[in-house]
Order: sequence, then C-alpha cells, then structure tokens
Amino acid sequence: MLESIFGLPVKYETWNKKNTMPLYIAGGYDFRTAYIADKRCIMIKPTEELAALPALKKKTPPFTAMTLSRAVKQLEFTDLFFITKDGVNKVIESKYKRGTLFEKAGKYLSTPVRRAGYIDKPLVASDMLYAGETALAEKTMLNLELWAYDPKMFSHDNTADALSVALSLKDHADERIEEAVEELIEKELKDYEE
Repeated sequence: MLESIFGLPVKYETWNKKNTMPLYIAGGYDFRTAYIADKRCIMIKPTEELAALPALKKKTPPFTAMTLSRAVKQLEFTDLFFITKDGVNKVIESKYKRGTLFEKAGKYLSTPVRRAGYIDKPLVASDMLYAGETALAEKTMLNLELWAYDPKMFSHDNTADALSVALSLKDHADERIEEAVEELIEKELKDYEE
C-alpha cells in the first residue's frame, strides 16, 4: 500500500463497517480507512484481479427478456411498485420501505423450496449453503439453549454428542425432526454395539 500520495503521508486503519456491506461487495474487496494528511477516506481494493471489460460483456443474463418482461407485469399487477419508463426500459421502485414491502408482498410470494430431502454428510460440498431451519439457527438465536451440563463434556467434535442432542429434541412437534432423531439414535447405538 502507498505510504504517501503526492508527498502527503497516508495512514491506514481497518474499516469496521465491512459487515454492513452486501456479501457480493464485501467478499471481493479489502476495505480500509485511509488518512491522507488530515482527510479521512475509505480505500476499496479488489482482493482478486478484476475481469477485463470484454469478459464482462460476454456474461449472459440468467433470464431472458421475455421472462423479465413477464416479471415486471406481475410486479405491476401487485400495485406495490411505481413503474416508469426510461426509453425502452421500465424502472421499478417500491412504494414502501423494505419491511412493509415484504409484509404486503407476502401473499404474492411462494417458498423457494421445490422439495425436501436428505443428503449424506460426506456429500455436502463447501459451495452449498445453509437453508431452512439450519439457516434460521445460524442467523438468529433460535438454537441458543442453556443446558444442565457442559455439552463439551461428551462431545468429540464441534457439536453436542448425539444422545444429548436426541434428548434435547425428544418433545419436538416436527415429524421430520422426530424421524431424524430416531435415525440419529439408531446410528449412535449401532456404533456402540459394534
């Protein structure tokens, strides 16, 4: 990093607002607070080499123009957005703040889940994302529990031991959880019998 610009000293500090940026921005750039003489600036530096302009032009949008046109018509029908024309393009702007928009749009939204299923843990890849209850637990305090004993006592990895987990979920009303708990107990007890 530069120590001076045009003879003016530059001092850098970690910028503590990176977590407020969308992940697609924060993930690809290094953010620093830079002081050039007595002026405070934010320095944004790409963490990887940026794509050349011809490479960016070759990217195909994930949707066809017809699909986008249909989506705009559906949004227009909801009466939740201001839609104006800019030449041949339509500009969409919400009539409401984010929270209110999400609440009012609820009746038009559907679940993104096509179907639920199971996957063996060894098949889980690093590019897969948490979803459903796992994502909810990661993003909230859903699974914050106070146990009667330290769960690390019987743990062999970064999770509580299987039987303690099963006991903690024994009164769960969700049938999928009940089935998974039964499977977990069977596997755990089978491992001990062998």
